Amino acid sequence: MPHLLKPALFLLWNLAAGVIFLAPHQLARTQEFFGVVALLFLCCVAAYMLLFRILKPQRTAASRPWFLWAFGVHLIFWAEMVMEAGLFTILNFHNTDANDVYFMAFWLVLGIWLLGGWWWLKRRGSRHAP
Repeated sequence: MPHLLKPALFLLWNLAAGVIFLAPHQLARTQEFFGVVALLFLCCVAAYMLLFRILKPQRTAASRPWFLWAFGVHLIFWAEMVMEAGLFTILNFHNTDANDVYFMAFWLVLGIWLLGGWWWLKRRGSRHAP
């Protein structure tokens, strides 16, 4: 893979993850599901899966911690999206004080992953390196 192509694909992968995170919020606000946002969402899901397969490093790749660290950030945000869209709606937590503890926990988990996830993955990878 050419030298500049991999960072560009990594950027597109993260952009697709951002759209996947934001699009359901927009879809929930509209009455019409099949529109531009839904099409964009489906295209980004397909692009994300394709880029995941292209960028997924082999076991011995030196760039593996970057990939796994970014994937961890994606998973944390998507878990938040599912909790907010599903559980908050069922429990009627939107715009109440009841969700403050959840959001504090979410930002704490995200902060721990942003600051310590890279170190943990790097340390874990050095133990398993051949």
